[in-house]
Amino acid sequence: PFAGVVVSNELNAIICGPPMFRADRQCADCNKTQWTKRCGGEPYTWSRGRYWDGTKQQAWEFIASAAHAVKSIAPNVLVGGPELAAGPAGGPKWIKEEWVAGLLNVLAKSDCGVNCLDFWSFHLYTAQTRPDQAGSMANEIQLQRRLLNNTPFASLPFAVTEFNAAFG
Repeated sequence: PFAGVVVSNELNAIICGPPMFRADRQCADCNKTQWTKRCGGEPYTWSRGRYWDGTKQQAWEFIASAAHAVKSIAPNVLVGGPELAAGPAGGPKWIKEEWVAGLLNVLAKSDCGVNCLDFWSFHLYTAQTRPDQAGSMANEIQLQRRLLNNTPFASLPFAVTEFNAAFG
Protein backbone atom coordinates (compact mmCIF):
# COMPACT_ATOMS: atom_id res chain seq x y z
CA PRO A 1 0.00 0.00 0.00
CA PHE A 2 1.04 3.54 -0.76
CA ALA A 3 1.43 5.50 2.49
CA GLY A 4 1.53 9.10 1.35
CA VAL A 5 2.82 11.92 -0.78
CA VAL A 6 4.13 15.40 -0.23
CA VAL A 7 3.26 18.29 -2.50
CA SER A 8 5.86 20.88 -3.53
CA ASN A 9 9.46 21.16 -2.49
CA GLU A 10 10.96 24.16 -0.75
CA LEU A 11 9.10 26.76 -2.78
CA ASN A 12 9.66 29.17 0.12
CA ALA A 13 13.45 28.90 -0.23
CA ILE A 14 14.26 32.25 -1.73
CA ILE A 15 17.96 32.90 -2.14
CA CYS A 16 19.19 35.99 -3.85
CA GLY A 17 22.33 35.34 -5.78
CA PRO A 18 23.57 32.42 -7.84
CA PRO A 19 22.36 28.89 -7.06
CA MET A 20 23.91 27.39 -3.93
CA PHE A 21 24.65 30.90 -2.62
CA ARG A 22 25.65 30.41 1.01
CA ALA A 23 22.71 30.80 3.39
CA ASP A 24 24.73 32.85 5.89
CA ARG A 25 25.39 35.51 3.24
CA GLN A 26 21.90 35.82 1.80
CA CYS A 27 20.63 38.70 3.92
CA ALA A 28 19.15 36.38 6.58
CA ASP A 29 18.24 39.29 8.86
CA CYS A 30 17.03 41.70 6.17
CA ASN A 31 13.58 43.22 6.40
CA LYS A 32 11.45 43.36 3.25
CA THR A 33 12.76 46.77 2.13
CA GLN A 34 16.40 45.75 2.64
CA TRP A 35 15.77 42.44 0.85
CA THR A 36 14.21 44.14 -2.17
CA LYS A 37 17.09 46.62 -2.40
CA ARG A 38 19.84 44.02 -1.95
CA CYS A 39 18.31 41.24 -4.01
CA GLY A 40 16.97 43.36 -6.83
CA GLY A 41 13.31 42.57 -6.47
CA GLU A 42 10.36 41.42 -4.48
CA PRO A 43 10.92 38.15 -2.62
CA TYR A 44 9.36 35.21 -4.40
CA THR A 45 10.68 36.25 -7.80
CA TRP A 46 11.82 32.79 -8.84
CA SER A 47 12.70 33.56 -12.43
CA ARG A 48 16.42 33.56 -11.72
CA GLY A 49 16.92 30.12 -13.24
CA ARG A 50 15.17 28.23 -10.46
CA TYR A 51 12.47 25.61 -10.94
CA TRP A 52 9.41 27.80 -10.28
CA ASP A 53 8.61 30.85 -12.39
CA GLY A 54 5.34 31.80 -10.74
CA THR A 55 4.29 34.08 -7.95
CA LYS A 56 3.86 33.08 -4.33
CA GLN A 57 0.07 33.16 -4.85
CA GLN A 58 0.41 30.73 -7.76
CA ALA A 59 2.64 28.48 -5.62
CA TRP A 60 0.04 28.37 -2.85
CA GLU A 61 -2.74 27.65 -5.36
CA PHE A 62 -0.65 24.90 -6.95
CA ILE A 63 -0.11 23.21 -3.59
CA ALA A 64 -3.84 23.42 -2.76
CA SER A 65 -4.92 22.07 -6.15
CA ALA A 66 -2.34 19.25 -6.05
CA ALA A 67 -3.49 18.22 -2.56
CA HIS A 68 -7.12 18.35 -3.67
CA ALA A 69 -6.36 16.26 -6.77
CA VAL A 70 -4.68 13.53 -4.71
CA LYS A 71 -7.51 13.51 -2.15
CA SER A 72 -10.12 13.34 -4.95
CA ILE A 73 -8.49 10.37 -6.65
CA ALA A 74 -7.16 8.51 -3.61
CA PRO A 75 -8.84 9.72 -0.40
CA ASN A 76 -6.95 7.23 1.78
CA VAL A 77 -3.53 8.45 0.72
CA LEU A 78 -1.95 10.75 3.28
CA VAL A 79 -1.06 14.14 1.81
CA GLY A 80 1.58 16.34 3.34
CA GLY A 81 3.45 19.46 2.57
CA PRO A 82 4.55 22.03 1.85
CA GLU A 83 8.09 20.72 2.29
CA LEU A 84 9.26 24.07 3.63
CA ALA A 85 12.92 24.92 3.67
CA ALA A 86 13.47 25.64 7.35
CA GLY A 87 16.28 27.35 9.17
CA PRO A 88 18.60 29.70 7.21
CA ALA A 89 17.70 28.04 3.88
CA GLY A 90 14.14 29.32 4.28
CA GLY A 91 15.33 32.90 4.15
CA PRO A 92 14.63 35.58 6.73
CA LYS A 93 12.03 34.68 9.38
CA TRP A 94 9.52 37.18 7.97
CA ILE A 95 9.56 35.36 4.60
CA LYS A 96 8.70 32.08 6.32
CA GLU A 97 5.93 33.74 8.37
CA GLU A 98 4.44 35.48 5.32
CA TRP A 99 4.71 32.37 3.19
CA VAL A 100 3.06 30.06 5.74
CA ALA A 101 0.24 32.51 6.49
CA GLY A 102 -0.50 32.92 2.78
CA LEU A 103 -0.43 29.19 2.11
CA LEU A 104 -2.71 28.38 5.05
CA ASN A 105 -5.17 31.04 3.91
CA VAL A 106 -5.32 29.58 0.39
CA LEU A 107 -5.62 26.02 1.71
CA ALA A 108 -8.44 26.97 4.08
CA LYS A 109 -10.42 28.53 1.21
CA SER A 110 -9.69 25.73 -1.28
CA ASP A 111 -12.01 22.91 -2.33
CA CYS A 112 -10.59 20.53 0.27
CA GLY A 113 -10.14 23.14 3.02
CA VAL A 114 -8.56 21.88 6.23
CA ASN A 115 -8.70 18.35 4.82
CA CYS A 116 -6.09 19.22 2.17
CA LEU A 117 -3.19 18.18 4.38
CA ASP A 118 -2.80 15.24 6.73
CA PHE A 119 0.60 16.39 7.99
CA TRP A 120 2.84 19.47 7.86
CA SER A 121 6.32 18.83 6.54
CA PHE A 122 9.59 20.67 6.28
CA HIS A 123 13.30 20.16 5.66
CA LEU A 124 15.98 21.19 8.11
CA TYR A 125 19.70 21.38 7.47
CA THR A 126 21.59 22.36 10.58
CA ALA A 127 24.64 21.51 12.61
CA GLN A 128 22.95 22.86 15.77
CA THR A 129 22.26 20.03 18.20
CA ARG A 130 21.34 21.71 21.49
CA PRO A 131 17.60 22.50 21.83
CA ASP A 132 18.34 26.08 22.92
CA GLN A 133 20.33 26.88 19.76
CA ALA A 134 18.69 28.84 16.96
CA GLY A 135 18.16 26.53 14.02
CA SER A 136 18.17 23.33 16.09
CA MET A 137 15.53 20.69 15.46
CA ALA A 138 13.71 21.56 18.71
CA ASN A 139 13.88 25.28 17.96
CA GLU A 140 12.54 24.80 14.42
CA ILE A 141 9.68 22.55 15.55
CA GLN A 142 8.66 25.21 18.08
CA LEU A 143 8.73 27.87 15.36
CA GLN A 144 6.71 25.73 12.93
CA ARG A 145 4.15 25.02 15.68
CA ARG A 146 3.85 28.77 16.41
CA LEU A 147 3.23 29.42 12.70
CA LEU A 148 0.33 26.94 12.71
CA ASN A 149 -1.16 27.95 16.08
CA ASN A 150 -4.50 29.76 15.96
CA THR A 151 -5.22 28.39 12.48
CA PRO A 152 -7.49 25.54 11.41
CA PHE A 153 -4.28 23.55 10.78
CA ALA A 154 -2.94 23.81 14.36
CA SER A 155 -3.37 20.12 15.14
CA LEU A 156 -1.51 18.77 12.10
CA PRO A 157 1.30 16.38 12.97
CA PHE A 158 4.77 17.29 11.75
CA ALA A 159 7.11 15.36 9.49
CA VAL A 160 10.73 16.42 9.07
CA THR A 161 11.30 14.81 5.68
CA GLU A 162 14.89 15.87 5.15
CA PHE A 163 17.46 16.45 7.87
CA ASN A 164 21.20 16.80 7.80
CA ALA A 165 24.02 19.16 8.62
CA ALA A 166 24.07 22.46 6.79
CA PHE A 167 25.98 22.47 3.52
CA GLY A 168 26.63 24.79 0.62
